[in-house]
Amino acid sequence: MLCTKKKHQSRHRSRRGFEIPVNGYFSNVKGAIMTYNYFLKSIPATLKVILGTRVPLRVTQYITERCNLDCHYCARHEYNGHELATNEIKSMMSLFRKAGTLFWAFNGGEALIRDDIGELVNFAKSLGMFVNISTNGTLIARKYSDIRNADLINITLEGSREIHDEMRSGSYDRMCAGIEVLNKNDIRFTFTTPINNRNIDCLGVVLDFAEKYKTKVVFQPIRLQKEDAGAKSKAFFPTREHMQQAMDYLLREKAKGRPVANSANFLKQIKMSWPTGRPHAHCWAGKMYCSVTTSGAVTGCCDTLKTARSENEWLPEDSVKEFYLLPPFQCATCFAATPLEANIAMSICLKNPLTAIRQVVSFLPIPYWNTHH
Repeated sequence: MLCTKKKHQSRHRSRRGFEIPVNGYFSNVKGAIMTYNYFLKSIPATLKVILGTRVPLRVTQYITERCNLDCHYCARHEYNGHELATNEIKSMMSLFRKAGTLFWAFNGGEALIRDDIGELVNFAKSLGMFVNISTNGTLIARKYSDIRNADLINITLEGSREIHDEMRSGSYDRMCAGIEVLNKNDIRFTFTTPINNRNIDCLGVVLDFAEKYKTKVVFQPIRLQKEDAGAKSKAFFPTREHMQQAMDYLLREKAKGRPVANSANFLKQIKMSWPTGRPHAHCWAGKMYCSVTTSGAVTGCCDTLKTARSENEWLPEDSVKEFYLLPPFQCATCFAATPLEANIAMSICLKNPLTAIRQVVSFLPIPYWNTHH
């Protein structure tokens, strides 16, 4: 499963026996405190959800379908629908914030392709929200000043240069240039690795890369998108046996203290249910989180689900209203990391709140350190 050996890192041993990365340690601690602050702020809303009240605590907005790459298993850029204007998005964000939203994620397509991304990030921060951006990383070097106020940048990483360039239009060097700019300017970032049959045997390369920058990696299987009419992504699906082996590997590496952001419960769920099964966790989509399409329609989770939208002309307040009209969901499969982690944590919380807290803390994008006995 490993393609490279783990590289030695410069570390400092504290009095309590932790080995802590020296470079960037204090900035990482500051980031961790900020992340936990938002986590604490979300507890009252979470309790309301448990008691039966809907709160759109986290919103993922697919801000555009446009993309500057043509990745092998992605078809989203092949569909370019209507995009909301800057003022429409701002109005919608304000209304969601009043409804209880604390976490706002910009996704795509390629989110940085929009000229107004900096204005939108700054506006979301002015509302007091935690802002996350998912990106392929290739436009960061040119637009980092626009996104410097974001709380977290999430970059998709396939693996080695060879595999990344093969799967993502020869973009490895441009992605790395963006990462170096973020690192130099002390902007927090993590990686997401979509597990497919080209990189599944080289997940160790990804962990090595994350350790170099003292950050974490979210692993999740690739999925079939609604735009993928020809189901081309299925050609890159790993076999069930191969996925099970990969999850066992990540569980072992996580136990060693390596930067696997996924919770152990998530990895076990993927091992059990991939590729057609359904994870054993109640779905909280449309109850505590939702997604917004490029045209402003609201879905419970990813953009493959049906919306509650009518055919009437859209207004910013329509999206908030749609959240409260979303029906219960029973997806055939659920492999996206963020919603499944939330579902697992909430399901655990109903049985044991302390265990649920450990679940969430395990997944939070904070600096990591290894404990040695």
